[in-house]
Amino acid sequence: MLSKRLLMLTLIVSSFGSIQAMVDPTFKALLEAALADKAAYRAFEERFKRNVCDVDKVLVEPFTTVGKLITHGLSTAHRREALAVAKLVQNSRSDKTVTLRELYEAYVDDRKVLADLEDWFFHFGGDVDAIEYESIGEDITTLLEAQSTRKDALAVAKLAQDARSEKELVVQTLYKVYESDPMALEDLKTWIDEFEEDIDRIDYDPASPGKKIGDHITDGLKEKATRKAALAVAMIVEEKRSKNDIVMQTLYRAYESDLEALEDLKKWVDGFEGREDVDEVDYDPANPGKKIGECITELLNSPATRQKALAAAAVVQRDRSFNNEVVRALYKAYERDNGVYDDLKSWLTLFPVDIDKVYYDLLKDTIGDRITIRLSIDVHRKEALAISKLLQGARSDQKTVLLTLFKAYEQDQKVFADLKEWQDFVKADAHKIYYDYAKNITLAQRIDALKRNDLSDLFKSTTTNARDGKKANWSKAVGLGALAAGAGLLYYYMIYKDPKKSVSEKPQALPAAA
Repeated sequence: MLSKRLLMLTLIVSSFGSIQAMVDPTFKALLEAALADKAAYRAFEERFKRNVCDVDKVLVEPFTTVGKLITHGLSTAHRREALAVAKLVQNSRSDKTVTLRELYEAYVDDRKVLADLEDWFFHFGGDVDAIEYESIGEDITTLLEAQSTRKDALAVAKLAQDARSEKELVVQTLYKVYESDPMALEDLKTWIDEFEEDIDRIDYDPASPGKKIGDHITDGLKEKATRKAALAVAMIVEEKRSKNDIVMQTLYRAYESDLEALEDLKKWVDGFEGREDVDEVDYDPANPGKKIGECITELLNSPATRQKALAAAAVVQRDRSFNNEVVRALYKAYERDNGVYDDLKSWLTLFPVDIDKVYYDLLKDTIGDRITIRLSIDVHRKEALAISKLLQGARSDQKTVLLTLFKAYEQDQKVFADLKEWQDFVKADAHKIYYDYAKNITLAQRIDALKRNDLSDLFKSTTTNARDGKKANWSKAVGLGALAAGAGLLYYYMIYKDPKKSVSEKPQALPAAA
């Protein structure tokens, strides 16, 4: 019988391993009081600090350690009191995860426990991926997948994130959930904004490392069926990405084969105004060098692809470095094909420019210079004249066309028809345009010197109006002068020559003529 009792005692002792002796009655009494009433905490704290021990190895009663008694208190109405005691003994415990595990289990049943859980993480942290509660980390992941529990799981995930060993699991889970539940996008955005996750460095599937979430988004952008959803998530993660050009590259390449992708490209560019410059973004990320802007220019040169290129160019124009590239390309195309006129006109209506400041050849001639040259050549004059009408209003040098045509007319009177067409269009005042600025000769003076009736008649309305205006101004000035002089004489004879007036009453000076 005695041997059986010894065997039983041996089993009990072995089951507790290195559990120490039972605490004294005073310790037990102070502990129980502190677990029931926060007012008793101070007395227990003083007692514990005098004799620090591992509460997971000290019995408060047979088969019950001090630690188990504290843990039990966390599941009662006196959780706050038990939590205070747990904080006191935490650093000397052998089982440092038990309190966190108990609080999380309580939180699953009662969301009001979040404040206590947050307080615990603040003081002691804890890697939830290494704590068994069927693994807290796994449980959080499961709760993230269901819309009804996602907010609660996110709240705990935020508390635990900094200390987690599997830091990428929340993003991976939320992104996969978003694929089937668009409502998860807001939660994904909140998470990425707070923890600045780079999806180009996070595996899409933790079980199959290699392919990143960013790669998965790119795949989604390529397909019409998934493009909208992929674009929505791409827009919320853009600022945290390391591959920040990939979306524009993908959308532009998608537009080359699917015109409907233009709407998505526009949405993307508008969303990141000032940052998406096609003259700085590689067309093919696998072969850096050639930019998207260069590809657009090439497409503008071909009649078959010009309209598609123009549509894309209009979307990205606002944020381009080479913002005159389209005008330059269209004008050069117009020189080869007059049919481009309408495209050039449409573009300049949307994006007006001064062609006297846009280079035709970089750092050489401007488009304005090029037009001037072509106006001097018979075979190109009609086309140059037509484009001049389109561009005249936006030019800084508005007199060049008239002077060029006029000088061409001096060499060949057959140019008169073109000169007349232009003068009828601009109605220039020949008195205000210098034919030879260095010699101070106006166009009107040159016309008078040539003594050609056709020229005189062409500019008659403007020169006559100008002369009539000068004559009218001179007549007006003479009339006003005569009137002032007459008033002065009348004033003199009435005042100065009036014998009835004394000298002292006479003014000392005449008033200024009005």
